[in-house]
Amino acid sequence: MPLTYGSAGTSNSVDTLTAVEGFVSLVKVTSENTVDAWGTVKLPSGDFQSLRLKELSVEIAETSFNGVPVFSDTSHSISYTWIAKNVLTLVSIGAPENVTDPNFTEAATFIWSTDNNINTIEGLSDHSVPGDFILEQNYPNPFNMSTRIRFSLPLNTDVRLIVYNILGQRVATLADGNFARGRHVITWDGHNTRGNSLSSGIYIYRLTAGGFVSSRKMVLVK
Repeated sequence: MPLTYGSAGTSNSVDTLTAVEGFVSLVKVTSENTVDAWGTVKLPSGDFQSLRLKELSVEIAETSFNGVPVFSDTSHSISYTWIAKNVLTLVSIGAPENVTDPNFTEAATFIWSTDNNINTIEGLSDHSVPGDFILEQNYPNPFNMSTRIRFSLPLNTDVRLIVYNILGQRVATLADGNFARGRHVITWDGHNTRGNSLSSGIYIYRLTAGGFVSSRKMVLVK
């Protein structure tokens, strides 16, 4: 069903992340989506009639060790995405973690169709359309300075790529917006959402795209 002004809906996802033997993390995400505005977005490439999609998400991470609960954390996120008639994400911004004011004035994430975000989201030159969703192993792995994460989409869809530590705590959001079908690569420099360098250890990156959810482990070495 195409998006229209006033459209609203709720999505839920549950994912189990196994980092190391004995540790199991359960991540539950509930998102409320509302098309709350429409108008003209002006970019250097032209003017676009667009809808604005507001997403309010609650993420609950629960970690157990050998079946015994050891950690629970709840985080909130707010983001706005401007989508043109051809279902192209023009601009997407997200508030800092746990900001609950929808009128936030500081953006922690920013995606612009002609000036990609700080984690270097790149469209690959291979324009062939993948037949399925694919999340590849990052390379290099282990890594020190930076690593590249590749994924493939068979259709245009909303994408979330999030990095967790072994306790299931979210440490970085690498992508959160609508992506075109095709192959994509994101370069991550080992910093968290606040720009701080993370310590050595095992991390898990999780891709959510449409109804597809997949996770992989990576090792940061300092």
